Amino acid sequence: KLCLGDQWQLFEGEPKETRGSPKPIYCVKKHSSILKNPKNLAHIFDGSCKNFQFVVHGSYTKRSCQVIDESGRVVAETKMKETVCGVNYTDVFQLIVQPDFDAATAMATVLLLDRMFSSRWSPIF
Repeated sequence: KLCLGDQWQLFEGEPKETRGSPKPIYCVKKHSSILKNPKNLAHIFDGSCKNFQFVVHGSYTKRSCQVIDESGRVVAETKMKETVCGVNYTDVFQLIVQPDFDAATAMATVLLLDRMFSSRWSPIF
């Protein structure tokens, strides 16, 4: 769900599966400073958007991104997929997720990065 100021909220499950007002599990903010940490793409906070959880670092265009936790450990990353012949595909990538990190959250982060940085998406109103 897109909020104001390049901020998204991640929810668990489909909206129709939840009863009442669903609470976000994460809040993702697009990194906006080119001068300060230009390789940072986004910051992931808890559902209240107050407590820092992860930073997304790397290059979206090269499909080389890392989700890094508070201790500096890479918990998930994307890499361009290579064939046996060494050919790179621009729209095919690997998603590598550490066993103690939620794979659904990792995939949701990839989808959000595509939403944030791809020109193919149109805004949702």
